[in-house]
Amino acid sequence: MHTLPRAVAAQHPAAQHASEEALIWAGIADDWTKSEHFHIWGDVPGNERSVVYLYDPASELERKTKYWQYDCAGHDLSDLARFSAGLAQAEADAWLEDRAHVATKAYEDRRFLLGDRILHWAVPWLEMVRQWHPDRSELASTTIAALLDMGQRHRPAPALTGTEGLVVPGFDGYGPIDSGEPLAIQVQSVWSGTVLSARQLSDLRHADLSVRRVDEAWLESAAFRGSMRSAYVTAAKGWDRVAAEFSGSAQLWKDLAHRAQRTANLLA
Repeated sequence: MHTLPRAVAAQHPAAQHASEEALIWAGIADDWTKSEHFHIWGDVPGNERSVVYLYDPASELERKTKYWQYDCAGHDLSDLARFSAGLAQAEADAWLEDRAHVATKAYEDRRFLLGDRILHWAVPWLEMVRQWHPDRSELASTTIAALLDMGQRHRPAPALTGTEGLVVPGFDGYGPIDSGEPLAIQVQSVWSGTVLSARQLSDLRHADLSVRRVDEAWLESAAFRGSMRSAYVTAAKGWDRVAAEFSGSAQLWKDLAHRAQRTANLLA
């Protein structure tokens, strides 16, 4: 992938913008290959299924990728970024070939992918990496900034001024607000408002946990519940700040802030 020659870019600004975006996505794909971050994948795997925990996106992704004949079997951040890079390059090529309908579809599919299959879990996951894996903290921060900037470009989830007729009662941009699962299960999903890592839980439990889990018995401890509650209150404030700064994806972060505060209230 490469940017277009200056003369071509001047005649086709849309193609140039798409080509530049393809390079950004390709960089994210290269930065987050599983083999390079195996220790992080052993904590919380970098894919939607593991981060959300209560939802498997496989069928939705298969439907989207099938049209473009792309195999996204891994469903991790690197795979999705590589698919996004391909869509951006397909858009750039289509503009140059005067196939506006293909370019428009590539753009819309990429915007959908960003808003529905990447931002909502990848940014919280990367925030977990930034805080609890210091050796990858700088890279995580850089990737978060790139994804949020992409959200500003495409605006897949701007804050809603009103939800009447747009959101089913009891749901938000992530799904059902009350999953019906026990609290010990809820907190293992980003749907609770943040991504808890095994390292963070080890810190809260003052014990070395080999896997990420929350035992129901732990929640009987007032001290543990208090520490958990503090983590969620902090997360809620953090997502409110992100929502205020990044209007193009603000609704996602408002929803997460609400969920984090709700979980904090359940832990009180």
